[in-house]
Amino acid sequence: MSRQYESMIAGEDLSSHQYKLVKVSAENTVARQTTAGGNIFGVLNNKPENGENATVVVGGATRCFAGGTIAAGNEVSVTASGTATAALSGDYIVGTAISAVASGSNFIMLITQAGYKS
Repeated sequence: MSRQYESMIAGEDLSSHQYKLVKVSAENTVARQTTAGGNIFGVLNNKPENGENATVVVGGATRCFAGGTIAAGNEVSVTASGTATAALSGDYIVGTAISAVASGSNFIMLITQAGYKS
């Protein structure tokens, strides 16, 4: 599966947030998504410090860090710490898990931006 990348600027120190979910925080700038169930821009693919280039996967399959247990095929949402978890009713669906994962590990997710889970 192919990936689509966007080059942005880190609006905060993201050096410990590789493979976590980010949002647009200002023009051409990203920060951790800290709203549980919120929308995202994509998955951070590198480890930038504040003001450095942030490479963000915005489409396709990508590695992602889980903050909860997720089964393969589950719709995925974001936690308040910017990690992925299984989507609940009312959460924004950011992707679909291609592999199963336990909390605290990386898994493969297809970014879908599918709207809110009913």
